[in-house]
Amino acid sequence: MGYCGKYRIISEIIKSNDARVLNAVKSLLSIEEEVDFWEGLSAEDGQAIDEGLEQLDKGQYVSRESNKHKGLKMCLQ
Repeated sequence: MGYCGKYRIISEIIKSNDARVLNAVKSLLSIEEEVDFWEGLSAEDGQAIDEGLEQLDKGQYVSRESNKHKGLKMCLQ
């Protein structure tokens, strides 16, 4: 099959709103549904991530290096 034939198939798929046709194409091509990372999170986890990102934006964080030194000091006491 040439380029034009492939293009026509793709064009028809894009224009289609027929769920039956689109599901058949997905099945033929072995395309699995992708689960969005955010959709897999609980509301609580999503809020915690958003809070952490806000803290980072405000400069409210502890660097890995700083935390490593603090932990080392605690171990040596």
